[in-house]
Amino acid sequence: MFFFRRKRQNIKSKDVVGKTPTKSRPRYLNNNEIPKSYSEKTAESLFCGPEKYNCAQAVLLTFKNRFAVQDADIQSAKTMGYGRVPGGLCGALYAGKYLLSDRVTSEKLTREFERRAGSSQCKRILKLKLITCKECVALTARLIDEYSK
Repeated sequence: MFFFRRKRQNIKSKDVVGKTPTKSRPRYLNNNEIPKSYSEKTAESLFCGPEKYNCAQAVLLTFKNRFAVQDADIQSAKTMGYGRVPGGLCGALYAGKYLLSDRVTSEKLTREFERRAGSSQCKRILKLKLITCKECVALTARLIDEYSK
């Protein structure tokens, strides 16, 4: 009795059901998202990374060179993360408002942040579970990029 080996089918463009595999398509096309900017990626990697920066510190460090942020400011932001900002404001948003010193621009930042996150208060954002803390940091970095040009 002979056992013949079946040749494996090399399926590249179509999987068994006939749809293109999801791995070949970029993620942002599936979710109607825009690819992340360099600032967003940097802020996300700094937040809770090996150095254990909080949300406010991650945003300040991301834009350290562009806005000439001093090391003392970054160190003082250590107490401003995780909803410990006066009034319970999100630490990432607080850092964004600090960087965009213009009142009109910082109000635009706050309104857009509230629209996307559901609130500007840290505890409320966590309760709503629309976005995570890491996504708050990335969102703030994206908005600072948009409004600082």
